[in-house]
Amino acid sequence: IIADLDKKFPFKDNYAENIIAGELIEHLLNPHQFLKECYRVIKPGGKLILTTPNATGLQIITGKESPHHYFVLSKKNLHFLAMKSGFKKIDINYLNVYFKRNFFLRALGFLVPKLRPVLFAIMEKEDNEKNDNQEK
Repeated sequence: IIADLDKKFPFKDNYAENIIAGELIEHLLNPHQFLKECYRVIKPGGKLILTTPNATGLQIITGKESPHHYFVLSKKNLHFLAMKSGFKKIDINYLNVYFKRNFFLRALGFLVPKLRPVLFAIMEKEDNEKNDNQEK
């Protein structure tokens, strides 16, 4: 399927069990639209799993970021967009990748997680049936 991910996805509501988007969202012109569409397409209880460069990571600070990225999100910005898109259960962590050969950078990333180069996020679409039963 070929689709413009900045627009409405060609799938019905609650179509997918899960969506995996690795190093994708930063290439889109409208990351909020993408997250809203993921939320719409994921079945209740399903997850969106994504990775993206970290705006507070060393590669951004040192100016080594790709010129093909339209948006680079911080943990706070990604969490805000996820909430605004409908996700309630959101877990975002910093990944210390790309520094395998440089002990100093690996140690720095270990000591200051905010400097790690990648964000790893799992966003879950709540199961409304489960929530309705808990409220009763």
